[in-house]
Amino acid sequence: MVIEEKIQTEVNKWIRLECEGKCLEHDPLFLSWIHENPKHLRMFNEQKTLLAEIDELPEEFLQELKSEVKENREKINQTKRRKKLFLKSCAPLLVAASVLFVIYISFFAQRVLFSNQYLASNKILKDIQLPDYSKVTLDVNTHMDVQYYATSRKIKLSNGKAVFDVFSNKKRPFTIATNRVHITVLGTKFEVVNHQQQTQVNVKEGVVKVSLPKENDRLLALVNKGESLILDKSNNIISLSKTNSDDMALWSEGKFAFYQESIEHILKEFSKYLDVEFSIENKTIAQLPVSGNFNVNHFDDFLMVLPLIHPINVQKKENKIIITHRQ
Repeated sequence: MVIEEKIQTEVNKWIRLECEGKCLEHDPLFLSWIHENPKHLRMFNEQKTLLAEIDELPEEFLQELKSEVKENREKINQTKRRKKLFLKSCAPLLVAASVLFVIYISFFAQRVLFSNQYLASNKILKDIQLPDYSKVTLDVNTHMDVQYYATSRKIKLSNGKAVFDVFSNKKRPFTIATNRVHITVLGTKFEVVNHQQQTQVNVKEGVVKVSLPKENDRLLALVNKGESLILDKSNNIISLSKTNSDDMALWSEGKFAFYQESIEHILKEFSKYLDVEFSIENKTIAQLPVSGNFNVNHFDDFLMVLPLIHPINVQKKENKIIITHRQ
């Protein structure tokens, strides 16, 4: 029991620091403490869940509890007999009400528990760890704004691609807001491709809900494991179909599956991982289509394929690729 009390004291300390804005995911002392004993993580998550449940209580209800505690305390002081009777019948309520109110005041004065921004500019950012141990991988030119509250986890995702591996917490939904739709999950692994002309959601594990924020979160679709949802720029469903989950988010591993993509587009994808520059003689060559599966670790194999399928020459000089028309 003494050990549990010591752990609880530590739990309260770390949660208080997180409420004050401290980023625990980068704190070596916190990470060391979490991995020291399985009970630490369990009690830490249980406490955060309790606080989330308390935060869901209406403020009017908490005020009523405060008033009731005050009124009952005045009654206790009237006579010893009434005090004994009151304690026998109402002590649990008083303790619960007092604890609820104290916790509410102590921990929820500041609503935002965690806030941070992430930008993948020139290179992919892999395995970004969030405070609840959810992980995110961002493609190049993708911006993510993260805000954690007691009862929700909110992500704003700009134009780009991201893979999410979400830590399950039914009391604290995880929501990604793009410029067109909201994607809500409870615990799953999925990919969001957010481009100007369309939005794509590929679910590898679990299930996600896709809804319209401007229409009171009207449900558009539920996307289950092994399914891919594609929406056009007006949020019309282009397709909702089964797909091979092994082919999802291959870009995060440096693997590509292209179908009739232009040479220029493919080279831009490779340049996210490799220190290469490329020069293409004209737009006609740049738009020549290529299909196939390629790996960033075998870039030279891709270069060797190009002259076999199109009348072009490919020269590689150090880190520069030069593509010209073949006479």
